[in-house]
Amino acid sequence: MKRGIVAAAAVGLLLVPALPILGHVGVAPDEVTPEGSQRLAFTIGHGCDGSPTNRVTIEIPEQVTSARPQPKPGWELSVEGADGAVSSVTWQGGTLPDGQFDEFVISVAFEGEEGQSVYFPVVQGCEDGEHRWIQIPAEGEDAHELPEPAPGVLLTATEDSDAGGSADSLTIVALVLGGAGLLIGSFALMNNRR
Repeated sequence: MKRGIVAAAAVGLLLVPALPILGHVGVAPDEVTPEGSQRLAFTIGHGCDGSPTNRVTIEIPEQVTSARPQPKPGWELSVEGADGAVSSVTWQGGTLPDGQFDEFVISVAFEGEEGQSVYFPVVQGCEDGEHRWIQIPAEGEDAHELPEPAPGVLLTATEDSDAGGSADSLTIVALVLGGAGLLIGSFALMNNRR
């Protein structure tokens, strides 16, 4: 019986997508192409020393040519900028308890070169205190070693049809193997119960 439970748990772990590190503000995806619109989800993973989050401001870097934020029920949305360019987006007035996480979404378009990192400074306001996730690493510095790093994305080359086909094939293979593992684990669990 223990083998069946272990097998089912292992398969389940393979099927669960990796969550961003909840100690910092995460952004997904963390690699984007500079062509077309990209959906970026910024994850707030905790409050301020136990205090709930009630405001999130994301600065829009100059490499972003357009930004359209997604409204959140219970939060007031405001956009700042001039001449059609968005410089920051703020959600406020809602409540995100310290022990929970949520995503704040912006659809953006980029301009830039392959290999360039683009950072989005975030100020997380709480009922008591705030976190300023605004530190941008210097060249050669690891962002994960900074106390309050700004979330960033890496601009990558536009995928051609061959690369997309290869990625799609790998995804299908991974799903088939994961499904097979789940079935095997389920059968093992049922047989052990008998």
